[in-house]
Amino acid sequence: MDPQNEIRRRRTELVLIVGFLLALAAPLIDMCVRPSSARDTLPERRQPAPPPDTSFTPAALWYFASDFDAWWKDTFGLRDKLLFGHNWIKLFVFGVSPSAIVEFGKDDWLYYSGNDAMEVDLGLAPFTQKELDAWVRMLNARRRWLAARGIQYLVAWVPSKTLLYPEYLPPGHAITGENRVDQLVHALGPTWKDDLVDLRASQFAEKQHDDPAIGDYTWYRLGTHWTERGVFAGYLELMENLRKRFPEFIPRNRSAFKLELSDEVGDSWASRLYLGDWLPQPTYEFRLSRRWRAESLGEVENFVRSERFVGDDPKAPRMLMFHDSMGPSMRGLLAEYFSQTTAYWQFDFDLDKVEEAKPDIVIALFSDRSLAYVQPRVTAAEAGADVRDTYSRAKRVHFDIDCVVNEPCVRPQGAAELALEDGGLATTITEVEGTLLLPRFEPVEGETPVLRIEIDAPFDTKLDVFYKTREEPTWNRKRAYQLELHRGPNEVFVELLAPGLLGDLRIRPGRKPGRFVVRALELRSAVD
Repeated sequence: MDPQNEIRRRRTELVLIVGFLLALAAPLIDMCVRPSSARDTLPERRQPAPPPDTSFTPAALWYFASDFDAWWKDTFGLRDKLLFGHNWIKLFVFGVSPSAIVEFGKDDWLYYSGNDAMEVDLGLAPFTQKELDAWVRMLNARRRWLAARGIQYLVAWVPSKTLLYPEYLPPGHAITGENRVDQLVHALGPTWKDDLVDLRASQFAEKQHDDPAIGDYTWYRLGTHWTERGVFAGYLELMENLRKRFPEFIPRNRSAFKLELSDEVGDSWASRLYLGDWLPQPTYEFRLSRRWRAESLGEVENFVRSERFVGDDPKAPRMLMFHDSMGPSMRGLLAEYFSQTTAYWQFDFDLDKVEEAKPDIVIALFSDRSLAYVQPRVTAAEAGADVRDTYSRAKRVHFDIDCVVNEPCVRPQGAAELALEDGGLATTITEVEGTLLLPRFEPVEGETPVLRIEIDAPFDTKLDVFYKTREEPTWNRKRAYQLELHRGPNEVFVELLAPGLLGDLRIRPGRKPGRFVVRALELRSAVD
């Protein structure tokens, strides 16, 4: 063999070996050179998983493997660069979405498809009759509960971009029939005509003001929310309803606002996909030319993403608002007309917050996407005799725990300790992950399970009932019913209305450590 060729071969092999070792070491080098904040999950609009607990407590050891796995996935070296490369190749080389929950349509328009939202909007996944009945019952129960206290109720549904911009949908997608908002409006009937607002009309009207030449739209092209013009249009439609209740309310007109190009990116999934430089999006602000008449007081203590406002007229009505991500841009506009406004970013209808705020009106503002994943629930406190009636006519008993001897067996999970004391199941929660696993049962098609719980609580808190479904057979905080507990004895009921319910249930007695005594756990089901 030619000595020169041998030298070149060895040099080539050495370069390959060194290059391979550097590639292996690159993530570790990056972790030593750059701070973890340079590659964490903040572009994805979520907090990175914290480092695992390295103490030798039972709870820390139990969760160490899963906690370490979650932390490592959010912090390993070159994470951001690798995600960029992966997403860029998928989108620009293969033409497929880098995310399982968004789809790209014509002209790089992005649509949210998680939680079957797109199928629901297109009319491909309508409510079953049982699901529809559950929503009707819940809304009627809430309005009735509020009316008994002299409080008005207004429910507003914000349409998804799928409905407003179907012309940019990916090939093969088209609106085929009624969506869930349509079903709900028809099922609630004329008695709700003044208390339910479908904001589609205002959004379609505002769409006529779009200027594609400069990228000005009613909804963000790369996002899942309305722009400030879309918010303004929704505000006008809500004000039309509110003026029937409060004639003194005078809405702002369009001339009070000025359209200006913003330096901000606005609502865009591009940064979440690490493709911000490759998917630009102009953003326009619709700025009020005069001062606001309401002052923001910041968050409500201990409630993140909430906000309080005080208006300039102390004699004006008071408002309480529950909303999802569509609400933050709307609540300041509406707050001008009320003496006090409290807004919470939550779907759960919190009775304590209503009684604390003492509002004249409660406004619920949510995206129609919520109809795809939120499970309606009616507790005894809201529905009065409704849930108790379902429970009383439930003939099939799946289990009725004798809490004195714990038979059939309830098992503590995670940071929960169980003792047979004080005439019941004395449950000590040392960490918020502590739960109780209930005996498994077999759901019966055509029957509604109702769970009754008697429990002594050491403080006001929420009890969570976790469940699984055939489509999502894992424990998750999104698949849970929340029940209000007050200090002392409580009797609470919950109907388990989730489609495809499996027979696995866990309860978390409280949201913080404490000692609870469970005195009754009974599960029945009633024929629908």
